[in-house]
Amino acid sequence: GPCTSAGDGKQDKKAWKAAEKEADEVMEQGLLAMGRRAYRAFIRAYSAKEKAVRHIFSSRALHVGHVARSFALKESPKELKAAGQAAKAKAKEARSGERKVTALNWKQQAAGKKEREEEVEEDGRARKKKRTATGTFTPK
Repeated sequence: GPCTSAGDGKQDKKAWKAAEKEADEVMEQGLLAMGRRAYRAFIRAYSAKEKAVRHIFSSRALHVGHVARSFALKESPKELKAAGQAAKAKAKEARSGERKVTALNWKQQAAGKKEREEEVEEDGRARKKKRTATGTFTPK
């Protein structure tokens, strides 16, 4: 076979380290996130066992650190819980912004409806108001 020089070995080593570093980054981004989701799902499911088997699968006796390690997670369960709560709070904040806009729109619609009703009352004529799905309607 062909002989390899010492220089080729160093290049192979550098290429190997670069590939290893890239693999680590991919693992951190994708697989680690999947492991965290799987860990949380496992803990929820373990706690929600039916009553007939709860004495066998006691959630109090479960060592959550060992479970986290089995999902290849290096963080402690306490750190995982804190990260999950932070993500949940961030999502809740984003949703609350949407709700505020919806509530504001609802208040504006209610105020407009009230103004229309007051205009009809100020007219001085006794007209019967009809309620519709979109608001109050007064026939002419």
